[in-house]
Amino acid sequence: MHLRFLAILLFAAPASANEIHVPANQPTIQQAVLAAVDGDTIVVHPGTYSEKLDLLGKALTLRSSDGADATFLQPPGGSPTLLIQSSVPLSGTVRLEGFTIQNAWPAVSLSGGTVEVVDNVFTNNQSTDIALSACQGISIRGNAFATGASDTTAIDLTNCTGEIALNTVTQHPKGCVFLSQASSVHVHHNVFKDSGNYGGWAPAIGLWTNAGSLTTVDHNLFLRNAGHAIDAGNSGAAIDADILSNRFVGNTNGAGGSVLACALNTGTLRFEGNFCEGPALTSGYVGEMIRADIGTITLRNNVFWHNQDVNSVLWTRTVDFIGSTVTLENCLFHTVEMAAGKWQAPLTIGTDSILWDLSIASLPWAGVGIDFQNTDVGPTPYGGSTTISVDPMFVDPAGGDFHLLAGSPCIDPLTSATTVTTDAEGRARDASPDYGPYEYTGHALWYLGAGEAGAAMKVVFQGQPGETVVLGYGKGLLPSPITTVFGDVWISGLRTTPVLGTIGSNGILEVPFVAPPWTTPRLYFTQALLGSTLTGVQQVLLGG
Repeated sequence: MHLRFLAILLFAAPASANEIHVPANQPTIQQAVLAAVDGDTIVVHPGTYSEKLDLLGKALTLRSSDGADATFLQPPGGSPTLLIQSSVPLSGTVRLEGFTIQNAWPAVSLSGGTVEVVDNVFTNNQSTDIALSACQGISIRGNAFATGASDTTAIDLTNCTGEIALNTVTQHPKGCVFLSQASSVHVHHNVFKDSGNYGGWAPAIGLWTNAGSLTTVDHNLFLRNAGHAIDAGNSGAAIDADILSNRFVGNTNGAGGSVLACALNTGTLRFEGNFCEGPALTSGYVGEMIRADIGTITLRNNVFWHNQDVNSVLWTRTVDFIGSTVTLENCLFHTVEMAAGKWQAPLTIGTDSILWDLSIASLPWAGVGIDFQNTDVGPTPYGGSTTISVDPMFVDPAGGDFHLLAGSPCIDPLTSATTVTTDAEGRARDASPDYGPYEYTGHALWYLGAGEAGAAMKVVFQGQPGETVVLGYGKGLLPSPITTVFGDVWISGLRTTPVLGTIGSNGILEVPFVAPPWTTPRLYFTQALLGSTLTGVQQVLLGG
């Protein structure tokens, strides 16, 4: 009897001085907050908790014991209302981990301090899932933002710094991420899909930041969003942003920039290493992928593919500039109506690019427009003495693979004016850089397909005919490489596949696979051993 009583006491007591269990130690989460002090952890056990939470300015960790599938937070009484707030501004760190947060209006609204929101599910919330202001060093990571109400934005940040990474946002009509005022945030490795166009304008990502605040948006998947994928000063502002190595697939807008709308931005934008694939052929006006009327924009190492409609009256300019200061190097335009249009001085020289299977290359007039030089243009010849018009010999243009086969005329061309030192996938360009976004190195691997959960994909290996292929992969990179007889290994926790096959007579091996059905994306780093040659590292984002 005494032993049984002792066991009950041990179960009821906190596991440590700074850990409070709900409902074992406190019957509700709010009562646990009242009892807690800065630095405490509140562990919430499975169940549905209908409460309004006030964190009272305390630096706390709120986490579930069994994850979001078993632990639900929602407002009391069945009516949507603000769920998680702090009546006193935060000064320390608050962490929210492992809950399904539902039916709120909005779900989380906090200011000050540092906020970490990790591995949660947000569903059926109104207005905003997460609204933060004046928070520094935030981390919004590994969350699934499922279907929002008709007016919902997933993440709204004002005057914040930090990162948004490895989240999935789907079906949020008012957009996925809005950044405003002095926010400088790193947005990377997320999946943003089937969202936007609330009121005919809402983008997947809206950048309305102050001059001098730099936002970096890289390695994300933008899929089938109905507004602009990214709005960066379309309404007029000086916005600086780096938009790098993203994949844009099937985003629509009609006009103003289905991929990037920045018509009135007077700031500086870098748009580099992105793969932009338009929607299916439409009878309406498909619109520009990029619209930039003023300001400064740099386009390097980008693919612009499949931007056409059947409207015989309106020509579609894939990238459209008015009087912007434009740098355009090593880009590819394929299966589009017009590569680029520019209507005011100064004349822009596009260089070291490939323009193939398009209706009109560009419209260079005296001192105005875009003139492509040191470029492969065709199949109809265009331009001056530095352009060529020869089949560029892509690996699989119908399937969206625009890497160059051995023997391509775009490899080590006679003339070049590029300043780009690496290609779209991070490979170093040699002393005779190739045309287009991809440098031919003889041994390489890359991935085709969007990576969305359940999507058909391919991993492609390029080497010498007959070489065997082994793929190595892991979830991280080493701080410095391990040197082997095959080359430098960069992957930590390295695992390898069996031999996947041999390189074919065309120098290529394609291995199809299906992206795993994970709710949120996961990042892997890969290297391949082709015969006795080790490739460089390529990353792949899967799931979401």
